[in-house]
Amino acid sequence: MHYKVEADVDPTEFSLTARSIVTLRVGTATRSVVLELNGSLVVSRVQDVETGTALTFLQDRFDQLNVRVDLGKVVEAGTPLTLLFEYAGALRGPEGGPIPDRRLAYIGPEGGYLFYAARWLPFSDYAADCASYEITVRVPQGMVLAGYSEQPLLAQPVVERPTLAPARGPRRPTGPAESPPPRTPRVAYTLVSTRPVLAGSLAFSKYITKEVRTPGGFTIELFMKPGDEGRMEALADPIGRMLEVYHARFGPYAFGDRLRVVEIDDDSLEYYVGPGTLFLAPRVLAGDRALDVGRLAREVAFQWWGQAVALKNFDDAWISQGLAQYSALLFREFAGSRAEYEQAVREVLERALAFESATSIARAPRELYAL
Repeated sequence: MHYKVEADVDPTEFSLTARSIVTLRVGTATRSVVLELNGSLVVSRVQDVETGTALTFLQDRFDQLNVRVDLGKVVEAGTPLTLLFEYAGALRGPEGGPIPDRRLAYIGPEGGYLFYAARWLPFSDYAADCASYEITVRVPQGMVLAGYSEQPLLAQPVVERPTLAPARGPRRPTGPAESPPPRTPRVAYTLVSTRPVLAGSLAFSKYITKEVRTPGGFTIELFMKPGDEGRMEALADPIGRMLEVYHARFGPYAFGDRLRVVEIDDDSLEYYVGPGTLFLAPRVLAGDRALDVGRLAREVAFQWWGQAVALKNFDDAWISQGLAQYSALLFREFAGSRAEYEQAVREVLERALAFESATSIARAPRELYAL
């Protein structure tokens, strides 16, 4: 699967406008394909890029949150398809996304973020449809974009096309011609990944950035909001040690030598993991609460379990969750005292026992025991 995307964000209107070219292969002979898409984004056009034919589609924005595209003919299994989707909409709250009380996509005056799970890019198999990509995002000048890219992210000035004032008919003008209000200068960032990953997780804001090099050779790239610099910088040392432990025990870190740690807002999840990127909410950094090192170690471990090693389908999510939890315990054993490690193990066992009556291994299907 491959994406070629051009996206414009308008913070004053809280809106996204996108043009996504999606290349995919159909698994079975079919006349239609169904792709998931955020319900706040309204599709205006779907086109077969190869033939230039406009395709009929049906979008469900309230229940299934998907787009069903009629291909106009039966397409054999394994056939590559390249489809163009044009869509736009406001991304201000959690509406249209998969979680009713937490937003996974947001655009506003202070910046914003677009996560893979928000379904701002059309996809077909959640958590398993890895794709290569070239994604260009245009944002207001002064904002910095953070996300995984194999190439350096450089702000390129956007040359705006002049907008003509609307015609006033044959009447003779009595004053100077009206001009539309000047548009805020914009810059474009292009993210590129030739490696198939869970595509499309990024954030943008007026970030303060800093790179911290760890003794193990990793670079922790911090994207911080003003006022949170000290608390964000304090994360670099433990995250660097986590990367070193996991790299030694589970194999090479898959995304170069760099992990981006990006601050978002408190209306989203506490943590969200993308390839080579860890997004976190300011409440994680609150001065009145101690940093949960075990939770942080678990989130960093998802770079291996769920990102580098992808799921076959979402039903396998428990495997990546379990391996990430195991990795966090392994880090606690390595980095802390024996007493701290044993306490962490006891806490995990107590949490597991709390669900024993509902999810006991004794209730598993009999055929599992033959594996």
